[in-house]
Amino acid sequence: MRVWSPLRASGGICADEVCLAIICGDGLAQGIEQCDGAPPETSCFDLGYDAGFLGCNDAVCTADLLACHHVGWKPVAAPATGGVFELSSAEGVGYAARGTLMLRFRDGEWEPIPLPPTGALIQSIYAARADDAWALTEDGVARFDGTTWSRDITTLESVTNGVFAGAGANDVYLFVAPTTGPRIAFHFDGVGWLPIATPPIPVAFASTGPAGTFVSDGTGLRKWSGTAWEPITHPLTSIGGLLGHGTSLVIAGTGSASAHVASWDGTTWDNRDITRELGWGGSSIGIGQRGDVLYAFEYSRTRVVRFDGTRWLRDATLPAGGIVLASIGSEMFAGTVEGIARESVNAFVAIEDVVAIASVDAAASIAWGRTCDDMFLVVAGASTSSPSQIFHFDGTSWSIELDAPMTTITAITGSSDGTTYAATYDGNLLLRNGATWSATAEQFPTPLRSLSMANDGVIAATGDEGWVHVFFDGTWHRQQLVGSPPIQALALGRDEIYALTRESLLRFDGASWIPLVFPPVQQPRVLWGTPGGDLVVVGANGHAAHREQGSWIPQEMPFDQYVSVHGMGPDDLFAIGGNGTIAHFDGQHWAPLRDRLLRGASVWSGGTCTYFVAGSLPSSVARLRRDATW
Repeated sequence: MRVWSPLRASGGICADEVCLAIICGDGLAQGIEQCDGAPPETSCFDLGYDAGFLGCNDAVCTADLLACHHVGWKPVAAPATGGVFELSSAEGVGYAARGTLMLRFRDGEWEPIPLPPTGALIQSIYAARADDAWALTEDGVARFDGTTWSRDITTLESVTNGVFAGAGANDVYLFVAPTTGPRIAFHFDGVGWLPIATPPIPVAFASTGPAGTFVSDGTGLRKWSGTAWEPITHPLTSIGGLLGHGTSLVIAGTGSASAHVASWDGTTWDNRDITRELGWGGSSIGIGQRGDVLYAFEYSRTRVVRFDGTRWLRDATLPAGGIVLASIGSEMFAGTVEGIARESVNAFVAIEDVVAIASVDAAASIAWGRTCDDMFLVVAGASTSSPSQIFHFDGTSWSIELDAPMTTITAITGSSDGTTYAATYDGNLLLRNGATWSATAEQFPTPLRSLSMANDGVIAATGDEGWVHVFFDGTWHRQQLVGSPPIQALALGRDEIYALTRESLLRFDGASWIPLVFPPVQQPRVLWGTPGGDLVVVGANGHAAHREQGSWIPQEMPFDQYVSVHGMGPDDLFAIGGNGTIAHFDGQHWAPLRDRLLRGASVWSGGTCTYFVAGSLPSSVARLRRDATW
């Protein structure tokens, strides 16, 4: 047998005085090759990603990152240290102020573009074009032409504070408090800076755009008429930020001991209370935007919320306290007390609304829904004497629909026509009518353990002692299967009802249960499928199998005892384990998600949103937002 030595020659490897050159595609990873014919030994996690499966680019034998995904806000590399207090962008190029250093973002990287070396603190910046930006420092105003900085407004040499507001290269405002003398306001028309009437309030925030030009000192609000600054009555007690959003003005701040964002169309205010979503702690509220999407945050804290045009929803948290938000091209950036962070298209968000209204010390939790805006969460008590609660999310908020003392709810399911059922430990089937739940007339002989419903109205339920109950044609059909009790029953349609036991997989054809080829899985626990017989079975210790066209394909999963699987199709599945491991299946590989829950209990996925719940605490509920499937 030939034994390869670690010696290298001509970039290849040698053995028995025979040397091989590096050839991508020969199935042997050597030299500078990261992989060849198989994925690299490193993972997406090793490279700083939060999910996905690392592949190999067979054309160049390097790691293929296409299936790796970031989740949430991530710190990005940027020169220098310390907080970033100002961000501005134009034409896909961004500028950031980090103390006394100016940074520029282009071609995916932040680079330093130092101001003249005076050591003056940067107070405000404005980018009019990619190659045209202004900076206000303690020493005055400097302008950047894409290559060098030069002094601008040379009469302004000593500044206490100030702020820019711009709507393009020919429409820029500057409000300045010089070290000595009265406050000054300027307007740049594309040719030069001209003095204008000074606002009667110290300017802390300013904005200009189609809605007009506005300034605020943190309490009052003024609008520029072209000759004077007219007061605008607004619904907030304090303002922490303002911006033009289309033809409307948006302000963020506080009012009546709560956090608010208010939009003004020139006539009326639309005032939204975001205290619950933001988890407001009493600090000032800032605001930002990316295209049509609005963001709000609490200064120096990590919580972020965003407005999708209809409602405010909690977003992923920042890696450090937020100072400023701004978009650069199609991407969203945050200046934080530690540097710069970038938003990922995927966000893993804790759902705390349920915590505020839940009163059950849960032993189990179940998530099920029809859509991302029609979700149910069951919180089951720790014993048969503890109550169970059913919560419903209507796209805006969570509410309690059922508070059932002395009843343990074990399962929930429904169909696309709006029908929703829940099963109980004492053998009852509950039906939802509007937002009211009531028991049906059917009584089952043993506790119900699982419940599944197809869109054609077929229902499958399992109970203790091997009982399987199937409903179709207006009748319940009951059968006690021989052998180990069913773990789960799955209804996919009139002629597709499956039952998974510890030793068998069976299909009900409307008259009898027919054994199918058992999946190559140790201790099968969870069954999932789609009409047509495309099934996935997940077992103990990270074993799974996918059934395609009647044949089983075994797969390995991250190690855990998986308890729930759900997804939009066999190439987009999520699973959660009893130890909180979250895994995703793309049709070929199961890959872990870095975020995890303690003692996972249930998962439901609607594609762009996926809900994960823990088994012990109602507070351990999280939603994964994705702009696209993985």
